[in-house]
Amino acid sequence: AADAAVSVGSGGAGPAAAISAAAARLHHYMRTLRGAPADGEGTFATFIFRRMMTHAGYSGSVGRRIAEMLQNTPDEFYDELSNSLRQHPPLLWLHQLRADDYAGAASTLHDLSSTGSDGGARGSTSGATLSERRQCLSLAKLSLLAAGLPSNVDEIVSIDAALDLASIQSGLSRRRNESRGGPVDPMEVPLPPLRLVEACLEGGGAGARADEDDLLDAFAVFASSGGAFRLANKSLLEACWQRAGGATDWEVLGELRGAGSDAAYVRALGATPVARAARRCYDGSYAVRLGPPFEQVLTPRGVLELLKEAIGCKSSEGDGAADAFMLHPIREALGLFASIDLQSTREDEDDAMA
Repeated sequence: AADAAVSVGSGGAGPAAAISAAAARLHHYMRTLRGAPADGEGTFATFIFRRMMTHAGYSGSVGRRIAEMLQNTPDEFYDELSNSLRQHPPLLWLHQLRADDYAGAASTLHDLSSTGSDGGARGSTSGATLSERRQCLSLAKLSLLAAGLPSNVDEIVSIDAALDLASIQSGLSRRRNESRGGPVDPMEVPLPPLRLVEACLEGGGAGARADEDDLLDAFAVFASSGGAFRLANKSLLEACWQRAGGATDWEVLGELRGAGSDAAYVRALGATPVARAARRCYDGSYAVRLGPPFEQVLTPRGVLELLKEAIGCKSSEGDGAADAFMLHPIREALGLFASIDLQSTREDEDDAMA
């Protein structure tokens, strides 16, 4: 009888009046048969919900029955349905959205972004794929926005950063697969931030442009992984800056600087890995940045010192005038998006010329 009753609303055979009457009877029983909580006996409503999740009944499939349950359950049974779905997160968030519990849905979806869209049913060692993580995080963000939260609250900024990491890994995988001629792995799992930075620095892309994109993605990982990660991996961040400094022919830019074409020179500066990385790390209006400012771990002044080391400024065999010739474009590329102590920098350049 319960199987027949809970199949109402499925579009099956039978006059509409009979279906409506069956639904009314079912809801009456759910309303009145409250069980004996003192004896550990559940309510009839809870029994119905659990049965619908495990038996096909007259609907023909468990999946169809679950859809009916989520769609047709009256508001007065929402709490009991929520309790019944606690062990089934992939269904719970759908019910929470229907109940206008957007914050609850966001929390459930955030958990699913780690466990996977099946809620961890594949096994305790299983987790979300990269694709599942992006999907669940995107839905979690939409749920928080639907709840009325502004886009700059910590919860949404954190989700944006996690989405940025997923996007970085997707782009990296795509470039790797393009260079190898292979397909993208649909079961690829998210990498932890440190491993993702290392993967960005390993190379293996299709050409110099891909390697430059990989390097800039390494800076993006630092930007989206928080202050604690940046502090714990400061030496790796410094290595990224030195690699960025060595990726440009600064002598060519020095010549362009003296050629008198300011517009062409600024465009060339903006295209350097140093300028693009400075924008990612120090420009307050750009992209996702999780945690405190980069300056708390590595100041622009400190970055400039690393860049000078990368091109060999003030080496024992170096020419002071040549060093200063290259220092101008390096400082100006960094200065496009980062504030540097110009007085101290000019004093260093004067020392290099001496």
